[in-house]
Amino acid sequence: MRSGPSLEIVLDQPELLVRGTLDEATPAVLSGRLIVHLGESIRVRSLKLAFTGRIDTFFSQNMIGTSKDEHRDFITHEWQFLESQKHSLAWGPEDKVFPFDLVIPGDNPETVVTALSKVRYALHAVLERTSFHVNLAASADVLVKRGPMPGAPWALALMESIEATGDWSQQLDYRVSVPTRSLKDGELFHTRFELVPRSKGMKLMAVGVLIKEYVRYYGPRGEALHRFARVVVRNENFI
Repeated sequence: MRSGPSLEIVLDQPELLVRGTLDEATPAVLSGRLIVHLGESIRVRSLKLAFTGRIDTFFSQNMIGTSKDEHRDFITHEWQFLESQKHSLAWGPEDKVFPFDLVIPGDNPETVVTALSKVRYALHAVLERTSFHVNLAASADVLVKRGPMPGAPWALALMESIEATGDWSQQLDYRVSVPTRSLKDGELFHTRFELVPRSKGMKLMAVGVLIKEYVRYYGPRGEALHRFARVVVRNENFI
């Protein structure tokens, strides 16, 4: 049960998908509804919804002698559903719904969160009320993901399998294969091991897999700023 008037931002899609590199990607459409839940009559002066894409980097916290931090909005848009009124208007008790949509160019970066930077998209709505009444507000993150352009050569390359063969200290021959070079969030990762001991009496105690993420940071002119690596997931099975 709602305790009083409130705002709610409802997106038509839980995430936006742009396909292709920054040079070739087609635009994505952000759409949804701003709902003013009322249940009673209230006096209002204005209603607006703002969309913002923001980048923040924090290199100076980890790199002595640098001043490469960046904090800026790279895309903004505002919907003014009700212009500021000198005299307030009465709304309610029925809810009000305001659809919205926006074309987002494909050359904007996707949502990214790393140890030293983040790219974040968000919607923020404010309903201004009369004096002595608290304004209503609501916020919602917008997740933007990037996928390959169907049929692009680099997209097809991501579907190729990976295989590595070799030997360990001339005592164990191994073959490791992975069915694809690309994984989606939450996708199950399959790995195949073929292990052949060369020496008698050798015992295999465990087989382990880890996925390591490598991140490189570049400035606006392409200059290298920093490198970062972390273990995303580790799995070890004892035999």
